[in-house]
Formats: sequence, structure tokens, C-alpha cells
Amino acid sequence: MRKLLAHFVAQDEKQDELILNLQELAKDWSEGIGGDRVQATLMRAHVEDPMRLTGAGTPTRAFDASIEIKLAAAKVDAELEAAVCGLADEFEDLIQRDLCAVQIGTHKPFVACEPTPIRFQYCMRRRHDFTHAAYLARYEGIHSRFGLATKGIEGYYQFQIDLEVTERACASAGVGVASFDSVSELHIGSMAAFLAAAAENAKIGAGQDEDAFVDRPSSFMWISDEIFRLGY
Repeated sequence: MRKLLAHFVAQDEKQDELILNLQELAKDWSEGIGGDRVQATLMRAHVEDPMRLTGAGTPTRAFDASIEIKLAAAKVDAELEAAVCGLADEFEDLIQRDLCAVQIGTHKPFVACEPTPIRFQYCMRRRHDFTHAAYLARYEGIHSRFGLATKGIEGYYQFQIDLEVTERACASAGVGVASFDSVSELHIGSMAAFLAAAAENAKIGAGQDEDAFVDRPSSFMWISDEIFRLGY
């Protein structure tokens, strides 16, 4: 499945206004892109998020809101690029455009699930001595076992980013961040259950494995609430 993720950092005190405007954008996108059925999800950063960290464990701002668009069509990149054209100009008074991101790539299920109210996202960058292709091969072929072993979740997906298409889409949208290689997604039914499993999950060793191929200090994770969906 092909996917678009658009991530936003709001200007100070404008998070609520941004969310209202993004809900309208999600509605517009859900009506169809390229003539294909679209699933749209709007996410807002979770309040008092204990996971808002870099991969190295230091606090980070991360993103305030995200829109996800999923299409069953195998290849609709031109339509996705067109959909985000001028996006930063449209929200100029609400966002910090240089900190926002647009990502296009392939959505891969490892533990499929129905939509959940909460989502963990981890935007990951490859280590400097890995090519994008080598990074994705290791990410999917080896690192996925840690997601499969994670407790307290209902679903696990990898979003493998297409760098060339994403770079063009970021330029079209007028946003500044185009340098991630993937996004790991954990779909969560209950924060209490997820946090209760944190100590057990820490023993799995995902962080140690990331040291071998991920630039952890420049990667970051956060929790979002899924607040609006269409097309499901």
C-alpha cells in the first residue's frame, strides 16, 4: 500500500487552530486522490508524552500533528505530490514550515490491526555508513523482529520512505524536513497497557540493534492520539 505522511509543527499557541484546519484538509484528501479510494487519519501529539525522545533518549519536540493518507493503488506518487503542492503556504500563519515534513513511501504490515486510538511513531534516519537500500534491507529483514516481540500493542507497521519522491514532495509542499528513511509505527489500544509493558520491552534489545544501522541521536519518537478518520 502506498502512503503519504504529512507532519506539522505549530507556531506557539496555535496548535488548536492548526488541528481544526488539518481536519478540513483530511476531509478534502479523503474524497479521493488519483481516482482511488483513500483512507485518511489525523493525529495530534499526546499530552504529557513520556516517549517524546530522540532515539538516544534525550527529550525532543517532535511533531504536533500528522495526517496519514493510505491508498490501495500501487503507484500514485504524482497524485500525492500534487496533493501537497503549496501546503506550507496554505498554513503559513499556523506552522513552522522549516520543521514540518512530508513523506511518501510504502506501508508494510507486520502485525496488522484495526485502527487504534493511540499511535507510537519513530522517524528514523540511517547511519552515515549505510545506503538507503542497505538500511531498508536491514530494517525489514532483521530489525522487524523487535517490533514483532513488543508487548502492549495491537499492531506493528513499517513505513519505508521513498527518498526521491519524498524530496520532490517536500519541495512541492514548501516544507523543510526530507531526510528520514523510515517510520516505525506501533498501534496502541491503551497507554496504560503499553507503559506497563515498558520494562519488559526494554529487555528486547531494540536500541542495541539500532546502534548497528540507525543514527539514533537524529531520529525521534513520539505518541499521538488518532482524533479523526475517514474511509475506513
